[in-house]
Amino acid sequence: LLDIVTPDPGHQKYQGARSRTKNQEQEDPFLPIVVTTRREPEQSILIAAPVNSGRSTCCARIIEDSLEMGHRIAVIVPIYDKFKRMAEEYKEKYNFVPLTGDPDADSLIIMNEKAIIGTHSMFTTFDHFQTVFIHDVHLIGNENFADYEALISIMVSLECATRFIAVSAPISNAKSLCLWLHIESQNSFVFSPQMRDISFQIQTFNFPTSKSRLMAMARPLYSAVKDSETSIIFVPSQSQMYLTAFELINFANINQKPQTFFRGESTDNLPIFENPVMNDISKFGVALYFPAMSARDKHTVLSNFGTTFGCIVTVIDSVWEINMSANVVAMKGTDIYDGTNHHHVDYPIESIMEAMGYTMDGGRFVLFTHTPRKLYYMTFLTEPICVESNLDLYASDIFNLAVSLSLAMNKSQLVTFITKTFYYRRLIANPSYYALPSRSPEYVADFVSELVDNETDSLQEIHAIEVINENPLEPEQNENPLVNESITEAEKTEDISLLTGGEVDDSRVSNEFAQKEMEQEENQIEDGAINILAIGQVAAEHAIDPNTSHMLAQLLTADCKHNKILRIICNA
Repeated sequence: LLDIVTPDPGHQKYQGARSRTKNQEQEDPFLPIVVTTRREPEQSILIAAPVNSGRSTCCARIIEDSLEMGHRIAVIVPIYDKFKRMAEEYKEKYNFVPLTGDPDADSLIIMNEKAIIGTHSMFTTFDHFQTVFIHDVHLIGNENFADYEALISIMVSLECATRFIAVSAPISNAKSLCLWLHIESQNSFVFSPQMRDISFQIQTFNFPTSKSRLMAMARPLYSAVKDSETSIIFVPSQSQMYLTAFELINFANINQKPQTFFRGESTDNLPIFENPVMNDISKFGVALYFPAMSARDKHTVLSNFGTTFGCIVTVIDSVWEINMSANVVAMKGTDIYDGTNHHHVDYPIESIMEAMGYTMDGGRFVLFTHTPRKLYYMTFLTEPICVESNLDLYASDIFNLAVSLSLAMNKSQLVTFITKTFYYRRLIANPSYYALPSRSPEYVADFVSELVDNETDSLQEIHAIEVINENPLEPEQNENPLVNESITEAEKTEDISLLTGGEVDDSRVSNEFAQKEMEQEENQIEDGAINILAIGQVAAEHAIDPNTSHMLAQLLTADCKHNKILRIICNA
């Protein structure tokens, strides 16, 4: 909340910026970024701007400049569907070599190629690059991408990059992100979420169940898209996708305008699909897009959008895969059924922001949702988001990876590794979010030490690592010191000022922390060495949970039949 109340100066600087439109020539708001990268080719930069605002074009210009300077370039994309789309584009334009997912083949590519692109899970080997692009950094706030933060922290620790080009949605706590990636304040470019000229509308429905709300959304949805030249509709599931397409066609027929969504000249030369349902509805100008489609059908839909099809109905799972813009983008419902836990869960806010970015300048984004969620979406889709770390939820996986890469050979080095993470910056800046009672050095040291002890014990229990020559200590002595260079005096001053809401005396802060660090140095301990075992090494190389690796090692035997292997995989 403090980060939202006190936005960054960069956010205020670009509050009035607007993207370029067809009918209006303006100064490119991303031009200062390109100039900065050319003037200071070794300085890291943060670009926090909405989707489809021009940040991709800005990155392309930086790539061209970097290739001209002879830089080795690595592009990291956290979403696999988006990686496939970008890899195809970058391979054609800049001769990038995409990673494959095979650790052995990827190691050779990382060590030998000049320009590579891959997802964060494909980087199992690290080498030095002059320029590293890290896309969608705001996703580290999603608990499913804690390993993305771990990968970036490893690259920061190993100094794998001369400079980082961090690309993100607008965020309110850009200072913590910049301190983590060693980005100077003048190189942090944070734009407003409202820099694009699009209309945002929310229509709410106060029905108790998700199914009844989806039924009530049918007619308003048709009214929202019927007059637009092109439209994209996101729905929760594949069954709802078919139902929505048939509803749109039926409403068009009821209004005696069956060709409402058809944009071609004639229905005689329609494209042929492998899916028979799409062949039946294509004459009405409605197309479907979902992950299980063949690559040929996907290409046909995208290539004929706007010329034959005026409306595409797609599932929310494809939001990172498609690369289209429409006059109207509608989202029918904002929750999806979770079959594992047997309840409905909201879409990740990042997915809705991505869908909103597909709206053309001057277009409309219409969100159909449950009435109690209106204020939530009005806030988080029109203001910068606050990104918090989820590294502590998956600390055992990340510690196992750090040990396998020889980044941490004992518990003290694990503490050192934590101080290189975004999690540590946010732990000090916003302690209450992480259930830390105080931000004082003693509390932080105890909190981090307890986290390391608990996770190493859990890894030992499943035989992923072993801790040797560990001497039991008294409780008051069992403290892992926080590394002095892990946090700068400017950062300490900033974090205290965030909590107090005012200016802080630099001399008082420096003296206080110097005294605390001297006391910590007197209590330094020597931990036992940590060695990686076979279970932990397999988990690290294949980017899986060490508990899964342990389960497979216990249940898989030489005489396993197919049925047993399938049951083991389903339980993994």
